[in-house]
Amino acid sequence: MCTYKTIYSNHATEYKLLPDKYVYYGYKNGTVVYVGFDSTQARENGNIVEKITNPEFTEIKNHNDNIESMIMREWYSTLLANALSSYHMINELIFNNCYEYAYERGHSSGYCEVELFLSETLDFVAKCLNDQSKN
Repeated sequence: MCTYKTIYSNHATEYKLLPDKYVYYGYKNGTVVYVGFDSTQARENGNIVEKITNPEFTEIKNHNDNIESMIMREWYSTLLANALSSYHMINELIFNNCYEYAYERGHSSGYCEVELFLSETLDFVAKCLNDQSKN
């Protein structure tokens, strides 16, 4: 199984569902006649409609972004530890270069693809280093 998926599933309960992003206020004759998440209803009830970002949305989005950052750090650390223990010729600098290359190749398809490309890249680099040490 993909390391990212495992780490993500371990933290999945920490995520919170995002509420509606915007709150709509409908005004008629200077008074608020509608407050809610439906822009159509706000327009039907009020002459003037104001759309503001839901403060709860921003708070929960920031919370989820922090969880995602934590998952990414844990994922990266796990990949690094696995690489250093599996490839005796690979050091952190080489790993970082391989990771950057793999990330550029695979991140648009998901983190599992990054892992796949990283594994292939590390295998290739380790083989090259091993061959070089034999000469």
